[in-house]
Amino acid sequence: MAMMQGEKEVLINKLKDLFDNEEVEIVPASDGYHNYVFIITTNNEKLVARLSLHSCRTKRK
Repeated sequence: MAMMQGEKEVLINKLKDLFDNEEVEIVPASDGYHNYVFIITTNNEKLVARLSLHSCRTKRK
């Protein structure tokens, strides 16, 4: 199940919000069945974020 374009935009915008007003570039690196990987470049560093949508997870009992 590949990530749809709208889902990518939602995740990218949420990641950008975490960096306040800092200039940041966020590029999708890959997507899998449940995980999405983004490369985040700021003025000071390069980061990798691996995210999963909440809707892809089930509650543990």
